[in-house]
Amino acid sequence: MSFDWSEYLLVAQELVSQTTASSKAQRQINLVLIKVIERIYNISFKKVRKRSLDEAKLRCAISRAYYAAFRMARNHLRDKDGLPLNVLLQGNTHQNVINHFNRSSDLDRQMIAQFLRDLRSARNKADYDDTVPNLAGLTMTVLLQSEQVLDLLKTL
Repeated sequence: MSFDWSEYLLVAQELVSQTTASSKAQRQINLVLIKVIERIYNISFKKVRKRSLDEAKLRCAISRAYYAAFRMARNHLRDKDGLPLNVLLQGNTHQNVINHFNRSSDLDRQMIAQFLRDLRSARNKADYDDTVPNLAGLTMTVLLQSEQVLDLLKTL
């Protein structure tokens, strides 16, 4: 059975939830642990480390959400539109997929192309830039756009 690339969106959503959500029991355990850890580590060190881990999760979520949308779009072109994979793999595969959707007169396909452009840009920022302004906001936008691509693909 082949890998279901849409699962990357679930991974991305899970990573984001790990940065903000915790159960009541987990919060109580964390309070006890914090008291112990504060004796060992400097408080500022903990804050920097948590921020760094949250940032890594958000960056990873952006990347996984992009690949969920990109691979589902690429596979749609191959499986539903009958485009040979070797055509899509020539040169810049990511741009080829976007171009195939963008060339259509169908507005949903053009919207998919635009979402993929935006998602790719965000993924490049998350993967390559040392600083990403408003990373949390960008992550939420990426999750919504990726979900929209998957929904639009289902209607084609």
